[in-house]
Amino acid sequence: SQDTYFAERLHEIIIIGMPRAAAALKDLVWPLVPERTKGKLRFLKNEQEAQAYIDSICDSDLAARLKAAMRDNRDKELSMEQRKATWERYTPDGTLVPLAAGAAMR
Repeated sequence: SQDTYFAERLHEIIIIGMPRAAAALKDLVWPLVPERTKGKLRFLKNEQEAQAYIDSICDSDLAARLKAAMRDNRDKELSMEQRKATWERYTPDGTLVPLAAGAAMR
């Protein structure tokens, strides 16, 4: 089923500063969300809390890459194409991979 397919492909989603209306909607559907999926969703109040959380679960290299992407995604001056450029990176052998590919999680 879809809930297990996507839950297995995703490590974690971090949602930062969710608006009240969205939080109310989340509270309505939350009882229907599978427990395994709930464990992969983290709701954080602000960017500082998110940065501290990222530092606590990632090695320093991955934490730096994620925080840079987070900063770029919140920069209203950047175009979508400029933001997308931070979502992937090249490995030392020249392979283009997702931003967090091969990184160490704690």
